[in-house]
Amino acid sequence: MEIYVGKEKRIANVVTEHWSDIKGPDRDWPERHEIDTAEIMESWQHCFIIEVKDQGYICENAGEKAVEFYGFEKKTRIDNKYAIDAPFLRLYKIDAVIDKLDTVIESKCPINEEEESESVKMRQVLLPLGNKEGLNSSVCKFIWNMKRIKLKTKSSVKKRFHLTAKGKVISTQSGKRHGMVKRSKSNIRNQRGTTILGKSDSRIVKLYMPYGI
Repeated sequence: MEIYVGKEKRIANVVTEHWSDIKGPDRDWPERHEIDTAEIMESWQHCFIIEVKDQGYICENAGEKAVEFYGFEKKTRIDNKYAIDAPFLRLYKIDAVIDKLDTVIESKCPINEEEESESVKMRQVLLPLGNKEGLNSSVCKFIWNMKRIKLKTKSSVKKRFHLTAKGKVISTQSGKRHGMVKRSKSNIRNQRGTTILGKSDSRIVKLYMPYGI
């Protein structure tokens, strides 16, 4: 399995190495009760365990950072009707997460990958957990998932928008780039300075400036 290199990737390495150590060379996966959360306490904040039952995927345990980003709390059912206002749902569809879980169950192999878009960079490790009977539809199956998130501010947004102390989005007035000759003096005067965006536009802009500007 690929091991990440670099200080910022340490959490992914800790989780993967702990899973590999307790699995050993003779098994395809460790059992759920063998996971020692105390040994990887710092990394555990970014992890959650999904139990696969007949009714679908159920969150069995989750760290503080995982709950903050995904909204997956204990006993949460994860399906295409999942509608909690979690940050990751503003960037990805829940179907994409379910597809990843399906892949681990079907292949019975870990997933270790890195994904990046214009607004988010994420490192993902999905590791199967099971029991002596294996991973099949008649046995409860587990997936251990960890995502380390590094949100990025879009450079074009930094040039055009700013936040007030109360979190409102400030932008320069529109309609001043061309055609100024035909504008009245009062219209030009009213277009001076900046304006505050409405709620719908502000929500879109804030997706690309996660740490404010």
